[in-house]
Amino acid sequence: MHACFRSPEVFSHILCFVNMQLPEEYPTWGYHLYTDFNPTLASLARTCRTFLEPTLDMLWRYQMNLGPILRTFPEDVWKEVIVAYDFENTPDYEISFARLPMASEWSRFHYYARRIKELGYCRFEFADLEKLNDEFPGEVGRRRYVEWDVVDRLCLSRRTPTLFPNLTKLRWDQCPSSFTRLIPLFFGPHLTCLSFGPEVADDEPLSLAFQLSAIADLCPNLTQLEMFSPQPDVVVEAAVEFALRCHRLESFIVTAEQSWSADFLQYLAEQPHLRKVRLRVDAEDAHNLQSLHATAHPPFSSLQSLYLVFPALSSCIELLRVMGSCRLFTLDITVEQRPLPPDLAEFSAVLRQHCSLSSLHVLQIMSPLDGGWYPGKEDFLAVEDMEPLLDFPFIRRFILKSLFVVTFDNNAISRIGLAWPLLIALVIGEYGFCTHSNITWIGLAHLLHNCPQMEVVHLSLDATSTDVGGMTSLPEYRPNKSLRYLGAQDSVLGDVELFAESLFAIAPLCHVIDGDVFECEDVGIQAPMDPIAFYGQVETVLWEMRRTRLRDQFAFLDEYVVTEADLMNDFGNPPKSFPYVRWGPQLANIRLDPRDRPPLNASSSRSAM
Repeated sequence: MHACFRSPEVFSHILCFVNMQLPEEYPTWGYHLYTDFNPTLASLARTCRTFLEPTLDMLWRYQMNLGPILRTFPEDVWKEVIVAYDFENTPDYEISFARLPMASEWSRFHYYARRIKELGYCRFEFADLEKLNDEFPGEVGRRRYVEWDVVDRLCLSRRTPTLFPNLTKLRWDQCPSSFTRLIPLFFGPHLTCLSFGPEVADDEPLSLAFQLSAIADLCPNLTQLEMFSPQPDVVVEAAVEFALRCHRLESFIVTAEQSWSADFLQYLAEQPHLRKVRLRVDAEDAHNLQSLHATAHPPFSSLQSLYLVFPALSSCIELLRVMGSCRLFTLDITVEQRPLPPDLAEFSAVLRQHCSLSSLHVLQIMSPLDGGWYPGKEDFLAVEDMEPLLDFPFIRRFILKSLFVVTFDNNAISRIGLAWPLLIALVIGEYGFCTHSNITWIGLAHLLHNCPQMEVVHLSLDATSTDVGGMTSLPEYRPNKSLRYLGAQDSVLGDVELFAESLFAIAPLCHVIDGDVFECEDVGIQAPMDPIAFYGQVETVLWEMRRTRLRDQFAFLDEYVVTEADLMNDFGNPPKSFPYVRWGPQLANIRLDPRDRPPLNASSSRSAM
């Protein structure tokens, strides 16, 4: 054996590298891929005794749910049934107890349970998808689902005060309120981060509030509390009480319906170790942000992720000025008042002035949809209004959800692609451009070529253009293999085949297209058909193109081909249909027969952690 493998430090670095190994890509999965398996680590654990212990520590460190650890009991203790298949015919299981484990059957469970450090988390989660990571782990990437009554029985029969003595991070995900009483059984002295998914306190908020009120004593090292979904007032009050008692607060993301008080806002601003925070401020306190200057050091001096709910974009601008120099990684803003292009221009300039160019990766600005809005000249948005933002070279997600009349053209969209080559999501005017789009297929091709990792795009297109060949015919051109979702709100539609051929030429794996159409009687533009039907036909044509032109990846689609004889046979078995066609990009697993699939919310409500 090489000498470096005998060094624990060196071998630990090797295992960390192996742990970050991306799984084999499935043809319809993209950057949103969640996974909890690594066959290379499993092989290393079986190589020799020297590798066994450190490799098992790494292999078991991250667990999305309790499915794998339940299978460490003797085989007659648990049972599992197949509930789904993916397109490669790999089964998904639902696991439950056949009987309660006896005292003598817990030794193997404890052997592996002490290695689990992060429960409810994927093996790796990208920081630029932080908010989405909190929302979707309960939905995707799992091979074994666990009912919550199984967790109840596991806790009832346990032989130790806590199930996972070395747990450092816990995400309590989509738990029915009646099971929040089980949360303390996962607490321990090493816990540093506690995150609650949606639906945790919907029916019995007092139960969760009671757990939070005692958490500072049960988990003395807890420094991060995260609740991205809205919480009742009683839960928020308990969370605030924890923040006031925490000696080293690093993350406080609590979604409240009420604004923070001025005193609590001041307290958060003074925390020297605070890296992540969500602030909700009303109009009155927004005018008093200058008071945050009265601290020993700049307010929010260590902040990396900032989630804001403010009355207007001008209040966000004032906060950035008060903060001074900052190194934000994520800036997520929701404003109650719809911003105008000059507001966005001022915000862009101030952000460019105060935020490090090398740190910002995620920028999201949202305002509510105003049903009575009528566009005027003051609403025209040009790329020059966000010119300073193009100086941030590491932007990964840029989302602008507000009502504008977007006047971008091919040149503007190409500039964005050149400025932000690492983009994975670009959403501009998800509510639509509200005008005839000047972006054609060649502009979209330039964008996707310059941003090879792009997975989600929302913009308006003139889909009747036939200029895509001007880009795809270039010798250096390569199609984008990452795009999975195209939101084409307010696009000008024409021929289904033209749309499908153009999109396949630049993004052959994009399998979800959605949006409305732009119609204007003044210039003679009318939709050829209902947009949902149009995009449905486009998706069908795209799947056939993949089946016939990308045989190495999509030959399995042959079994889903529907012949004329199948359609005419009323007495035979119905032909199989490929259920990816109208599903969103965030779902990875499918059922071979969609008629057997429960509603999406059913799978999420039953999944335990």
